[in-house]
Amino acid sequence: MKEPVIQDHYRVLGVAYNANAAQLKKAYHTAAKKQHPDKSTPTKAAKCTVAFQHLQAAYQTLSDTASRKAYNLEHPPIKAQWDDWERQQKIRETKRQKRRCFTQEIIIVHSENDQFKVHLHFLTARSAFFRGQAETASRDGIRFADEDDVVAAYVHFLYHDEIHTELSEAVLEAAEGSDESTIVKAEHGFLAKLYMFGEKVQDDIFCDKVITALAATIDKRDGRGGRTFPNSKVVKFIYDGTIAGSPIRQMMAEIYAENSGHHWFPHRAYEYFHPEFSYDVVREILLHRTQCPPRGKMVDLAPKWHRQKQK
Repeated sequence: MKEPVIQDHYRVLGVAYNANAAQLKKAYHTAAKKQHPDKSTPTKAAKCTVAFQHLQAAYQTLSDTASRKAYNLEHPPIKAQWDDWERQQKIRETKRQKRRCFTQEIIIVHSENDQFKVHLHFLTARSAFFRGQAETASRDGIRFADEDDVVAAYVHFLYHDEIHTELSEAVLEAAEGSDESTIVKAEHGFLAKLYMFGEKVQDDIFCDKVITALAATIDKRDGRGGRTFPNSKVVKFIYDGTIAGSPIRQMMAEIYAENSGHHWFPHRAYEYFHPEFSYDVVREILLHRTQCPPRGKMVDLAPKWHRQKQK
């Protein structure tokens, strides 16, 4: 898209609609040096004189706050054209940046038994961990002991901005002839692994997406119309792999405190659950004795457990 075609004062000075006083002054002096009649040839003197007069009129109008406001009110189409032009410029710049992402260096990311080729920009743009690894990564790659499915899901997220649980072999196996509840349980386990990987590489956006995906799986209904919550095995796995205060720990404790029944806590429950989880659940239950817990879809509550919100 071309610049606005109306010969307005902003175009005469070559500045944007929201240009400040310093930008106006700089643009005026730069243009005045080029268009001053004294510096033109005799054949172009008349044309330069007219252009210089337009330049002076534009600067006098826009450099005064009151006259600039009046001018803007009299010429609303000018602002509309500039807004549209600037919007198109931003879109084009965004596309340029995306193209640059794919021309940068390729890094090899190793998982337990596989390897993935990733553009360096996608790693360093969002994670302090990868920025710290960038210098040596170009030579040796980046190695993780995590399962292939976990690293594959993270790489998929970098390029597509979505959590894809179907990349998990466990989820695919559960989907073969199993009921919805079994599939969801497999997804819970895989999402727990993804969250811990996100914490390891310090990618808060990824962790928040995993939290939202986990909440969405809980909202899925089984054959009896009920929800399927993370079981004790998943909860213990989460507590074993995260530190106190982790948002996903908070999520598990609040979910159990707000939705659990007595059958969720069998005799000798300490053998099933992490001791810190039991403490967190009791704390949440005591808190909710005087505070009504939130209700509704779990996915709508997910933002309260996002890492970015808590920073």
